[in-house]
Amino acid sequence: MLAIDVSLAGCAGDMLIAATIGLFNNPDEILSDISSVYSDILNQTINLTLQSKNYQDFQGYQLNIDNEYDLGYEKIKSYILTLCDKLQISSEIKKATIYAFELILESEILVHNKKEVHLHELGTSDTLIDIITFFYLIHKLNLDYIQISPIALGEGTVSTSHGILPIPTPVTSKLIEKSKLVTCIGPSPGEAATPTGISILASLKLHFQNSHQVIWNDSALGFGRKTWDDRGNFLRIRIGTTVNEHSSISVLESNVDDVSSEILGYTLEKLLKEGALDVHYFPIMMKKSRPAFTIKVICKSNDEERIANLIMKLTGTLGVRINSIDRHLGSREFITQTVKIDDKEFTITIKKGKYRSKIEFEDIRKISEDLSLSPIVVESLLNKQLLENENND
Repeated sequence: MLAIDVSLAGCAGDMLIAATIGLFNNPDEILSDISSVYSDILNQTINLTLQSKNYQDFQGYQLNIDNEYDLGYEKIKSYILTLCDKLQISSEIKKATIYAFELILESEILVHNKKEVHLHELGTSDTLIDIITFFYLIHKLNLDYIQISPIALGEGTVSTSHGILPIPTPVTSKLIEKSKLVTCIGPSPGEAATPTGISILASLKLHFQNSHQVIWNDSALGFGRKTWDDRGNFLRIRIGTTVNEHSSISVLESNVDDVSSEILGYTLEKLLKEGALDVHYFPIMMKKSRPAFTIKVICKSNDEERIANLIMKLTGTLGVRINSIDRHLGSREFITQTVKIDDKEFTITIKKGKYRSKIEFEDIRKISEDLSLSPIVVESLLNKQLLENENND
């Protein structure tokens, strides 16, 4: 469980990284390794370093990135997948990483009201590095739950390439509206929350659940570059262990009798992409003996309104039933292991539960395509190898 407190001084990508990496025992080593990967893939010398910072009795880190330059959206788009694969980021965290980039892109397009725009926020190397580095750290922490405080936005105006703009800026406003993140104005003048920081938090909100009962184990601070007279410019991240295996979810239902199978198929894919936990269709018979389907969607409680509106938009149904349900969750963790098949090494992610473990199918699929083997054969070989490793231990 990770708790991100951004209520004091807002958030930026570098601040989120500086705080998160403070939870590790070897932060400098991690940044050195990831800097080498960036330098290799981007064909530029990239150096990420930490600087110790303090405000009164609070101590933490500030992140410095040596080489920041314009990349352009098209190049960034190609680098995202390459870097995720090179850093062996799990499939679920990879989805969250891509979603954060897509959020900024969509917001820029909406603000400029055209598809071909100069992407101020998305076109720079520091945006790429901020988002990839942060989600790489999240991948290494193996988290199930994340909690986000209301986000301090700052207040007043800010000088941009488009002139003086009110806070939050148009792009930040679009990000907030789409993600439904909870925010607050202030507490200090100036821009406190950047589009990159907002997009990271929005992606976390979509891809992780919240838990309220936690035993806290550690915390760290990430400092920004601004200074204020009345408060420190830092955010705090805490990590802990959940003690309650119960959580609340929402179950959404609607009956439809005039929607084609093609639309239903598209609706299922879209709902899952937008954060639904699961989607089911049940054949039913309605009044006047009309064949129909019940759409049943499971989602996080704080997503129910957004998902309900999406169901109505995609299917044309006039209403959606909503039920809040408690569920019992078994403990789980995600671990990575290196395996070898046909003299080739692969890194796989394993979901380890209380009573059983399961290999992520995305990893099985990649290996099967790489080796031209059936997924059934690959899964059998992997399970056999994991069992042998376990017995040897």
